[in-house]
Amino acid sequence: MIGIVIFSLTLPGASIGLSELYNPDWSLLFNFNVWMLAFGQIIFSLNIGLSGTVTFAGYLKEDVDIISNTFIIALANSIFENIAAIGVFSILGYMSLQTSTPVPNLIDQGTGLIFVTYPTILNILGQWAYVIGPLFFITIYIAGITSILSMIEPISFSIQNKFSISRKRTVTILCIIGAFASMVFATSFGGALLEDIDSYVNQISGLFCIVLECILFAWIYKAENLVDFLNSRSKHIKIGRTWLLIVKFVLPFFIMIIWIGGMSSVFNTYSQDKTIITISTALLLFAVSLYLTLKKPTNPEWDEVNERV
Repeated sequence: MIGIVIFSLTLPGASIGLSELYNPDWSLLFNFNVWMLAFGQIIFSLNIGLSGTVTFAGYLKEDVDIISNTFIIALANSIFENIAAIGVFSILGYMSLQTSTPVPNLIDQGTGLIFVTYPTILNILGQWAYVIGPLFFITIYIAGITSILSMIEPISFSIQNKFSISRKRTVTILCIIGAFASMVFATSFGGALLEDIDSYVNQISGLFCIVLECILFAWIYKAENLVDFLNSRSKHIKIGRTWLLIVKFVLPFFIMIIWIGGMSSVFNTYSQDKTIITISTALLLFAVSLYLTLKKPTNPEWDEVNERV
């Protein structure tokens, strides 16, 4: 990625894209959709509000520095995304110069950045493209696989214990269902459908899940009871009242305001059919989640797990 970014900066028209990136329309900060998109991106990148963090936390070792690692992950992710943005907008500037098309009109979906913008740079790399191209898309593939592993683990674990189904059988069934379901994205309307599902998962449901997590973690399970434990597992960074204030008040309140404002804007722009589908999907997923939560486990070993927890 660093090599692609450096090369993209040398392209004719790169300054056009960088000018677009570093001369933003500040009035859009008052647009709830912009905030929802920004939150959706960081939610997806860090797997916040989704099941990934639960999976990774379950495999942590006893001596892991939790607070420092969290800080490093967030910082590294932000640095990488900013570096990648420089490369992306440099390439978009080049494409804008070559096609005489304004930068905002070049790409209208996130998938376009992967499958349109980056292939553009690969096409002009010459012989280097035969090396960098496969490496780039293999990296994207690995990123997708690791995300799937982290997301499939919690639901797999729940099904195993709730219905006494073996781990191998559960994972196999879930992977087959996921594989067939994802094939729809390869159809002619797959791009539009992917955009809708991405909006629902990372923005509509993702933001709401974070609010719920803040309430459960900070209020019901009382985050203040974990301060001493977390600090004991951190060698460099310590948390205290400021962290508690953010987790209990600032974060849930701010996100809830963004979510409410964003939802009103979403449904004002959605068609009636799209609104009905979105609401129906939310109700269905809520019903399934509630059923799995309330269902009594059939695996006797589950009682031992609960006792240890």
